[in-house]
Amino acid sequence: MTVPAADALCAPMTMVLAALRNLGAAAPRRPRPAPVDRVPVRWFAGLAAVVAVTGRALRSHGRRVAGGNRLCAAGPLAAPVAFLALR
Repeated sequence: MTVPAADALCAPMTMVLAALRNLGAAAPRRPRPAPVDRVPVRWFAGLAAVVAVTGRALRSHGRRVAGGNRLCAAGPLAAPVAFLALR
């Protein structure tokens, strides 16, 4: 077999293999949902827990007003946690 004959046989085979390789590339891909970032949820949960624990400690040691204020502040901090965790 001469070089031009070998090229004549390799060219169609290469085109067929290239077409088969790119056959799946034209198919539409299903979009994947973006990964959920849990860092803000953890920060708000930690902050709300610290504020609530501090408020509970203040109330148990006789500082009822300061503890009540801390517990009231822990509620709005815990609201984003509940919203983001259940989303």
